[in-house]
Amino acid sequence: MLYPLNIDLAGRLVIVVGGGTVAERKVSGLLAAEADISVRVIAPNVTPNLRMIASAKKITWIKENYAQNMLKGAFLVYAATNEYSVNMAVADEAKVCGALVNVIDDPNASSFQLPATLRRGDFLLTVSTGGGSPALSRAIRMEMEQLYPPAFGLWLERVARLRSE
Repeated sequence: MLYPLNIDLAGRLVIVVGGGTVAERKVSGLLAAEADISVRVIAPNVTPNLRMIASAKKITWIKENYAQNMLKGAFLVYAATNEYSVNMAVADEAKVCGALVNVIDDPNASSFQLPATLRRGDFLLTVSTGGGSPALSRAIRMEMEQLYPPAFGLWLERVARLRSE
């Protein structure tokens, strides 16, 4: 059974190994937290969007294949390649370094899983199936998008101001 946790990554190093669409989703989610996070992507090639994000200096892109000892200093690691052996090597090193690791296609090799999320400003809803069915989590999140439109974030800001008064 998983324990739910919202975590502040400000000032932390997060490493994403892989440069495909899954890695892009992980990076986008990290940057959406709008914290002072240091994100490093390790991959010889990345998607055009990741290339633009790196050009804008929002992430650091190491244009190499993953190799041992590339995870030093990481707090959180994503193994997001399409090669099982590479993902397992990343997971093994992350665990030795004491970093939390998510292997995108192997919940058993992961120390955490990401729930499907719906973010409306500071309002955050998550759905998890414990890694059993990511597609179901996404479907439920899509239903929640209809219940909580983007304006909900603005409403929450106003309610928060009223509360402080």
